[in-house]
Amino acid sequence: QRQALEGLPAVTADRDSAFAGNRAVAALFLPRARRLAAEVGAAWPDAFEAATRDQLKLRIGFSLP
Repeated sequence: QRQALEGLPAVTADRDSAFAGNRAVAALFLPRARRLAAEVGAAWPDAFEAATRDQLKLRIGFSLP
């Protein structure tokens, strides 16, 4: 896990870099979070995730992986 975090791209102070950094974190985090939820029998908040994705796209043009 540490290697995965260390492999994330460096973020600079501009929109494209910030978006790329956030996409990279999401690509790393979301699959792991879904697996953990399944392992412990927790329901994944599909509706919340979908609404969040929709709002990010609508408001700032940001898409998660």
